[in-house]
This record gives sequence, C-alpha cells and structure tokens, in this order.
Amino acid sequence: MGKYCPILFRNTFNYINHSQITHRMNNSTIEMGTTRNSNIELLRLILMFMIIIHHSIVHGLGFSGLGSVEPMYKLLNNTELLITTIINCLCICAVNCFILISGYFGIRTNLRKFLTLTFTIIFYTLIFDSCFLMTEGKYRSALASLLIFSHSNYWFVKCYLYLMAFAPVLNMMFEKLSKQYIYFIITVMLFISCYLGFFWNNELNKTGYSFFQFIMIYCIGRSLKFYNLRITRFKTILLYTLPGILTGFAMYYFWSVGNKEAAIKMTYYNNPLIIISAIGLFLLFSTIHINSKLINRMALSTFAIYLVQSSLWCWSFFYKEINIGYSRSVTEATGIYTMGGGGLIICALSIAVIMFSIIIDQIQKPLNNYFINICIRHFEKLKHNNQLQGDNTIK
Repeated sequence: MGKYCPILFRNTFNYINHSQITHRMNNSTIEMGTTRNSNIELLRLILMFMIIIHHSIVHGLGFSGLGSVEPMYKLLNNTELLITTIINCLCICAVNCFILISGYFGIRTNLRKFLTLTFTIIFYTLIFDSCFLMTEGKYRSALASLLIFSHSNYWFVKCYLYLMAFAPVLNMMFEKLSKQYIYFIITVMLFISCYLGFFWNNELNKTGYSFFQFIMIYCIGRSLKFYNLRITRFKTILLYTLPGILTGFAMYYFWSVGNKEAAIKMTYYNNPLIIISAIGLFLLFSTIHINSKLINRMALSTFAIYLVQSSLWCWSFFYKEINIGYSRSVTEATGIYTMGGGGLIICALSIAVIMFSIIIDQIQKPLNNYFINICIRHFEKLKHNNQLQGDNTIK
C-alpha cells in the first residue's frame, strides 16, 4: 500500500476537478455532479424526520437522562417502553445513512461549496444558538458558538466539515487502490470502530460520534458505489428492520434489568447493528424509482432542518415541551398524550419543525448567495492580482 501513498497525495488537488464518473445501479444511471434522483432526495428528507423523532424520544422523553429534562421512561408501561425503544432504534441509523449518501455520491470540495456550508452554519448558529444564549445572559458562550470549527454546539457539523476537507484524499484512494486494499482498509476501520470502540470502549471511536466514524461510513458508501452491490428489495427491508428491532429488544432488556449504561450504549453509532441497518435503508431507497421536482426542492433544505432541530432553541423549547406535555398527561391521566396520542403529537410537531426549517431556509439562501458572490469576487481579484505580480516578477 505504501507505494500508492505518494500518488494519492500528489494528485489529490487535481482530483477535485476529475471528470464525472457514472455508475449503473438498478438499471438507472446516476451521474456524479448532476441532480440526484428523487428517491435519494426523499430518503434525505425522511432521514431528517427520523432524526427529529429520535431526538424527541431521547431528549423529549428523556431516554438518555441527559440535557435539561428529567428521564421519563419510568412513566412508561412495559408495552409503551418496548414500542418506543424499537421506534427509537429504527431511527438511530439516520446519521450513518446520511453519511453513506455522501460517500456514495462523493463529496466534491470546492471554494463555493465550502463557503455555502460555512455561511449556512453561521446563519443558523447565530439565529438559533447565539441569540438564545444571549437571552440566557451567556454572552461569552454566544460569541464562542460562532467559532464553528472548534466551539460549535453541533458535533455533526464539525465532523462533516473535517470530512469535506479530507474527502479528496478518500476519493483518490478509491480511484488508485485495488478492491482488495479497499476491503482491507474498511475491515480495519470496522475492527477499530466496532470491536475496539463499541465493545471495548477504545477512545479512538468509543461512541461513533467522531470524525473517524464519518471516514469509515463514507468509505463504506464509496464501496457501495464502486462495487455495485445488488440486493432484492425484500432483503433490503430485512437488512434495515431486523438489526433495528434487535437493537430495540436489547435496549428494552437492559432498561428492564436496570442497566441504563448498557441500554444507552445500544444507541451508539458504531453499534454494528446500527451500521447494518443504515446500509439496508440506503439500499432500500436505491431500489425505488421516483422523480419529483417538489421533493428535490424540499431536499435542498435538509441541512437547514438538521441545524434547526439540533439547535439550543429547539432543545430547550421543542423537546422540553414534549417532555412537559407527556409528563402532565401521564401524571394527571388526562390530555392528548394518553391513549397513544403522544406518538401522533410527536410526528405532527416533527413535520412542523421540518416545514418551519424549509421556510426559514428560503430566507437564508439569498443572503448566503449574496455573501458568497462577494467572497468569490474578492478571491478572484486577489488571484488575478497575484498572477499579474508573478508575471511582472518573471519579466
């Protein structure tokens, strides 16, 4: 493998402008750099919905025991607890699946894309995090939250920015190395992440909330692209649902015996069952053929949805209101959260958050484009001036 390393790093930046690669999957050609089919865009929207449902259970009902709400799982009866944990575990794979999509299509890093993502993060951080912290009187934390590379409240954002910077090297690796080397590298990463990290708490990737996890899942997504894994739709359904259900039963068992630490551990992103479930969900949607301009347009705001639902404002208002409403319904034996209404309320509120985020994003995008165009013109001017100075020096 060592003889390939100089080639990888020597050609990394040339690779960013590499010619487009086409790949045939399920009798449908998907081109890199072109608009993705609506089936994948629909999946991205559903993944955001799943993330909100997961956070509503974890932070709204307090399954993690973290944050500003009290754990509510003690108020659930056995049947409710089992159903809730299974639903939660079927949703946990969403983040891994999102990175799988990025790996499959490949992150093509350039200045405009990087600035677009950066300004988007700053916009939502300023509105939904910094302003919230200022209302709480935490002015220093409000300013620090704008340092998105080091002090961001979004762990996903930091890891994804690092992944964007590292993606050209990973893309080049798949172009230059043989299939055997790729399989070996992915196997080593799975060993470190799942065996050493998940089972033995190795600090390199103890929970899956890490840059290492993103690199591993990205590579798995690239391998799905390059090596054309074919599987029937029925098998993809099983590949998605069975690991999630098994994880749910395991989590329920640990809750029932009072082992809270083990129960929470089942939700870690480096749980092998969660990784398998994410692959199954992605492959399931790859077998679906759908084209919709509306879906494609809505899917452009998926990152905005994530930023809004993960903001401090949403954590302290949206998820806390779910907690208060459910607690009141259970303790007073009244209210719409009883008799199964809680799930419907959470779904309705999740859809409301999605629609609200999409609306806000229509305001953010023109502002984003305006500032990006200014920055691009400035960089092009600097580049032009540097070229002129270089030419004058040669003369």
